[in-house]
Amino acid sequence: MTTMTVRTKHGELLGKGHPGYAAGAAAAKAEVVPAIAAGLIRPDVDRVIPFADALKAAETMRASAVTGKIVLDLAVSIKETSCLG
Repeated sequence: MTTMTVRTKHGELLGKGHPGYAAGAAAAKAEVVPAIAAGLIRPDVDRVIPFADALKAAETMRASAVTGKIVLDLAVSIKETSCLG
């Protein structure tokens, strides 16, 4: 699920109920999604932590010990708990 923040050219934050929100979100997605796909926009990832250590990730965020995003890696947890082998 993607969360989109839409602002007017004057910086006014538009909520989902605002009449201009849908048009602004569509315009932003039309510009941003291709830029992400082309590798022109990259998230600032501070670290990747296994999902099993989610509590550690939360504590790290609370301590403001990060400069970017913390990514929880679900792949390891899925392999460990999968009944499919």
